[in-house]
Order: sequence, then structure tokens, then C-alpha cells
Amino acid sequence: MKTWAQQAVHELEARGWSLTAIAEATGLSLGSVSDLKQLRTKEPAGFARATKLRELYESGALPQQSTKAA
Repeated sequence: MKTWAQQAVHELEARGWSLTAIAEATGLSLGSVSDLKQLRTKEPAGFARATKLRELYESGALPQQSTKAA
């Protein structure tokens, strides 16, 4: 059974977010986001970070497109 955090990470990825972008947007480490995705942990560490993950998930936001030249 998925936790809310695992569901959030999966749905953000479906919107085009990378794990790195999720980590940067929420203040979580890349390892923490990966752990949430793989159910190695069930909740983000720290209330503020959990709140940021929930806000990002609920916002429907899409990741910013890179402006770097190819």
C-alpha cells in the first residue's frame, strides 16, 4: 500500500518532475526523495519539508523547463 508521500512522488514524476527537481523544490535530499519513492521511509523528515512536498504535489505544478542550450 502506497503512503501519501510515495503517491506524491510517483504522481510528480508522471507530471515530468525528476527526483532531483522534487528534492530541490522541497528541500529534501535526493536520497530522501528516493527513499520515499521506494518505501524505505514513509514520511519526509521534518514537518516543513513534508508540508513542501504536499504543497508541490497538490499544486499541480509542472517542472520548470531547462533554458540551457543543447
